[in-house]
Amino acid sequence: MTTGRKARPKRGTSAQSVRSKRSRVKARRLKHQAAEQIQISTLAMEAAVDGIFMIDAQQPFFPVIYANPAFRAMTGYNRKDILGKNYFLLYGAKAEPLIVQRIRETLLQGHTFQGELLNFRKDGGKYWHLLRVTPVRDAGGGITHYVGIQTDVTTMRLREQEIKHQREELLHVTRIGKLAEFVSSLAHEITQPLTAIHTYAHAARRILPQGAAQLREILQYIIEDGQRAGEVIRRLRSLLKKVEPEMRRLDMNALIDETTAVR
Repeated sequence: MTTGRKARPKRGTSAQSVRSKRSRVKARRLKHQAAEQIQISTLAMEAAVDGIFMIDAQQPFFPVIYANPAFRAMTGYNRKDILGKNYFLLYGAKAEPLIVQRIRETLLQGHTFQGELLNFRKDGGKYWHLLRVTPVRDAGGGITHYVGIQTDVTTMRLREQEIKHQREELLHVTRIGKLAEFVSSLAHEITQPLTAIHTYAHAARRILPQGAAQLREILQYIIEDGQRAGEVIRRLRSLLKKVEPEMRRLDMNALIDETTAVR
């Protein structure tokens, strides 16, 4: 005889169904969270001011599988130029081969590369950047990808070069200033004996007898050489002074005569 009651499900089967449903809900929630994290990470990389790129380490020719807008702007290459292409070809023919080889060897050894280097854009323009490339490993420790970040430091480098140039200019001016002081002091020390020599030569020529022609000629040479030496010192002092240069006509014949007369 039937009683008309529905058969009750077994308690064990009901509990298992609830656990299964909860597991599915949890799995969906975790999947949604993972997708959300991936989306946030992608948006963050897309918005980053540093160039970010990823390389497939499981391929022998280091193909680039991702490059954010900052990387494309920094290098001058578009998506088609980058994605699926050998990362090291992006350095161009002008890049230093030893540096490129060093990056490659560092990555193949499973190490992180970090360094500042000169690179070239697609149009050939130079730029300096700080490069960091790190291996990405799976749960078993195997390298699956390389992720790289590069920061454009061209402005900083140019500023450093400008500061270095200014420092060199300052040192040069300082050396010139010290040289000017030395030459001025030297000119003062030389002028006094030259003046005395010039005076004594004039006096000796006046008191010599008229018949001593040869001695008179020698004294005349002394006087003329003293005058030339005095003129050189005068010009040197004028050159070291902070004054506007003097423009005047030059008698080339007189200059030639004066030069050929130097003994």
